[in-house]
Parts: sequence; structure tokens; C-alpha cells
Amino acid sequence: MSLNFYCEEEANNREESANKYKNLFTDFEKNPPSFSESLTQMYTSSGLNNNKVKDLTADILNQCKQRIDSNFEKIRKKYANITKEDAYIICSYTCESKEMGYSPYRILNQNLVLDDRRNGVRNISKYLYLILKALRKLPRYYPKNKHLYRCLTVKVKLNQDPNNKNFIPYTGGNIKTFWGFTSTTTDAVTSYSFLKGTEKAKTGTIFVIGGDIWGYDIEVFNYFHEKEILLEPERKVKIDNALPPVNGIIYINCSILKSNLILTNEKISEPKIQVPTKIPEPKKKEPPKPPEKEKKTPTILAQPPLPKGPYPIKTILHPTGDDFDFLMGDYNHDGYLDLFCIKKRNTGSKCLEVHILSGKSNYQEWLLQTKTPHPEVDEKTTFLLGDYNLNGKLDLYCIQKRGHPSGKIYLNILKGSSGFTEWIMNVGTCFDSVDDSVDFAIGDFVGDRRPDLYCIKKSQKNYPKVGVVIIKAKDNYQSLLMDTGTILDKSIGDDFFGLTDYVGHGKRDLYVIKRSPKWIGFNVVDGTPEKLFQTYLMETGFPFSADKNCIFIVAGQKVLVVKKNGNDCTEVHLL
Repeated sequence: MSLNFYCEEEANNREESANKYKNLFTDFEKNPPSFSESLTQMYTSSGLNNNKVKDLTADILNQCKQRIDSNFEKIRKKYANITKEDAYIICSYTCESKEMGYSPYRILNQNLVLDDRRNGVRNISKYLYLILKALRKLPRYYPKNKHLYRCLTVKVKLNQDPNNKNFIPYTGGNIKTFWGFTSTTTDAVTSYSFLKGTEKAKTGTIFVIGGDIWGYDIEVFNYFHEKEILLEPERKVKIDNALPPVNGIIYINCSILKSNLILTNEKISEPKIQVPTKIPEPKKKEPPKPPEKEKKTPTILAQPPLPKGPYPIKTILHPTGDDFDFLMGDYNHDGYLDLFCIKKRNTGSKCLEVHILSGKSNYQEWLLQTKTPHPEVDEKTTFLLGDYNLNGKLDLYCIQKRGHPSGKIYLNILKGSSGFTEWIMNVGTCFDSVDDSVDFAIGDFVGDRRPDLYCIKKSQKNYPKVGVVIIKAKDNYQSLLMDTGTILDKSIGDDFFGLTDYVGHGKRDLYVIKRSPKWIGFNVVDGTPEKLFQTYLMETGFPFSADKNCIFIVAGQKVLVVKKNGNDCTEVHLL
């Protein structure tokens, strides 16, 4: 597939190509080659006989027509200046040849990374000219506050090669060059799926790319309908750090540096800032304002430090199953995140039980073990922490999603200051009962310090995005504050949603954790009223094997996992 292409090696004797082979393309401006001519040149330079060249050229042409012809009107509506020939050439880059090793993207990149770069470019000059011209008719895909992911099916070298003095290893601080076209994706889970091996045992390298990231979104041209962002050749990157192999996979964080565009030598620059022609008059000095009274920070926004570890932490709680749920919060105000272990059923008391492990002790001591007045529950009930009565103590929200006679989402709130032995409220909300396609979270949306209830609709009928409904706390959850869509695509799996103050702006941002056998995807969108879940703050991922026995808890920018079926105990992992 197109994400798994030739792995470039660095060589100091390569020369910058912008001025060295630009003259190869001057004739093409007057007499541009056809798409079929470019394929013929590429296959002929690979040493194939005429019959094989004609056969492989016809095969790629047929694949492109199959993908483009039926969708061309849709493509033209999105990109008005794209011709069918342009669409063919972009599509061909994503095609696989029926002859192993002769896919266009593979031949193109193998020639671009040759030490004898000038002759390498001559071999594919027609194809290179056409694809660059076609791509540059597309708008640049220039994501803000995102990462791109690039997968290689081989493990790159992290140390100096004694047999190649010119080789620059993939270690922190080194500058590398992606000499060929670079296929990337915005989805970490998609990148992971291209690695070699089975779902349980993958091997290869994943680049997490930041910096001056811009490329071309070619999903509508992609033969395999993949979400692919294509970067131009000769993008220089700085290696930020490289992690040793984790479960057979090397993870490399790197940043793309600003560089010249090949062929045109155009410098990529920042947007120009307009300078006002009129010089504003200096502002008059105003008398200093009296200092404002310090505002109390809502308990639900506090992010206490994590236990010191080392991680994973083996708690004193035995391995648990579906009868337990887990939350985190600072119960005793000692500055650490304590672990709330909620036993939902199979209790000796036939009541809901709350057991709290001390974060300061690395979850080796109990702070509280008590039964509550709430009867045992099944999977129709979920749990959250929030300071409902604003007394600085975390209260326990028992949220009955369905099955209540009122036909509504029903809240039973246990008072934290009583050790969860007394009720604060038992009330039906204004929102109808829901199934398991809705997750819940607590956050102050309007700035009144009240714990509003977020209902996160992971998948909705006839709507492609995740939705968020916010129920107002100030009137005891009897009215809606907001019902809106988000930038996140709807969930089609066992994804986990919640809220965290990711950037420290005092608002709850929406995150989603996407599970796969060896990889956890972690995306965050801005939850401020101005952005309203339409802007990404982060897209990243972690190597971790998580099943349904794992509970995810996000505190600020930290992701923790409570593993119920750990090694002889319940474990806490830090990603």
C-alpha cells in the first residue's frame, strides 16, 4: 500500500536539486508529456522490455480510470482547476502494480533517493513534472496544532553505521531529509495498521511529525480510499527524540523544517503581517487598579499531581472485573490524585460501595471503604465525580442512563462530605434515556463553577459527527445549555470520550481515546465557547495494548489507564 514505500538513507554527497536539475523540465513547459508517456519512460528506465512496459502502463491506466472516471464530477466540484489527466497522475501514485516492485510510487521514490540524483531524476522526469504540477493545483493542507503520522515497514537505525560514515542516525538533534515523496496520515491508528505482522505482533517504525507540516490531501484521488496527506520531496526534518523499540515498533518524534520548494526554488514563508500606516498615539497612563480578589478555582477543574510511581503501579486492590468502576480525584486535599474504586454489585452489603486508594501512597493505603445508601446497579448506570454543592468536596454522581420509570436520564448524587453516606439529590433530568452510544462527563461550561452534565453522543443516526449535549447544573439539570456537533467523526468502535482542561485555559476540552490491539489514539478538541469543539488541540497516540478491562482517565495532558486484570492486582499505567 502507498504508506509503505522505500526507506531513504542519508548521504552527505547528495546535492540540492532545486538548481541542479531544474533545466530538465524547461522543455515540458512548451510541450508537456502525456500521462501514458510518463509511465512508459519510468518503466523503460527500469530495464523492462517493451511488452512488459505496455502491459504495466495499461494496468495502471485502467486502475486510474476505474477510480477517477466515476468520481470526476465530485472531484471537480472540490477542485475546479483539476483536469482528468491531473486526477489520473495523482491517483496513479497510490496504485499498486500487478508486478511486484513496479508500482509508480516505488519507482519514483527509488530514483529520488539515489546518490546519483541527477541521473535518477532523468529516469522519472516526465512523471515527476506531471505529479508536481497536478499537486500544486490543490490547496495546501496546513494543519494547526496537529501531527502527521508516517509508517515504515522497516526499523530505522538509531545508531551510527560503522560501514557508512555518511549515514546520519535517527537520534535527537540530527537533521534528516525525506528525499522522496512522503505519504502520511492524520490518523495514528491507520498508520499502525500498515505495519508488518499480525494484529498481536507488529514491527516497523512510526514517525510522529510536527513542525512546518503542510502537504496535499489526496484522499479523493486515492485508489484505496485511504486518508493520505502527501508531502513534496526534499523535506528536511529535525529528529526531536527516538524511543527504543516498544513491542517491536520504533517511535520517532520529529519536526519538519522550513525549506525551498524543488523546481521553483520558492521559499516557504510565514503569512505577512500588515503594518498600520498611521502611527497610533501613545495611550495615557491610567492609575493602577486595586488588586482583584483571588477567585476560587472550581474543584472540577483542579489537576492535582500524579502519584510518583514508578509506573505501572501495582495497587493493593486485587484483580477486578465488570463489577468495579474507577474514577480519579483528590479526595482528602493532599495534592494527589486518589483512586476511587466503585464496587457496583456482588457486594456483601447489597449496596453500592466506595473504596478510595491514596495517591500519595502510590495506591498502597486506603483512605475510605464504605457502603452507600445506593442499591447495587448494572451496566445501565455510570459514575462521575463533581462538586455539586460547591463545598470543596467531590460528590459521586450515579447516572442511570435508561430503565427509570420517568423515561429520563436519572441522577442520584451522593454527598462527598458525608463519606458518600447521604444523598444530595435524586432527580430526573430534561434529557430522555439513552443507550451505550452516549458517554458522560462533568464540566463547568458557562463559568458559574457549577458541574454541568455533558452527554457525548458517540454515534448518531444520519449524522456523521460526534454530538455534545450540555445539561445545565444551576437549575438541577432541567434545561439544556447546548446541543451541537463537533469536528470529530462519529465513533464506530469501543472508543472512550471524556473532558480535560488540556491547555490550562479553565475550560473542559473534549477528548476521545481510540483503541486498537497495540496502539491507543488520543485526540483532543477545544471546548471553549468560542471554538465549541471545532478545532483540534492535539492528535497523537501511544503504544499500549488495551482491552475492555482497561479504564482510561485523563488528567490535564496525562493519560492514565486502570488495568483491572493486572498481574495479580489492579494496576495503574501512565501513557
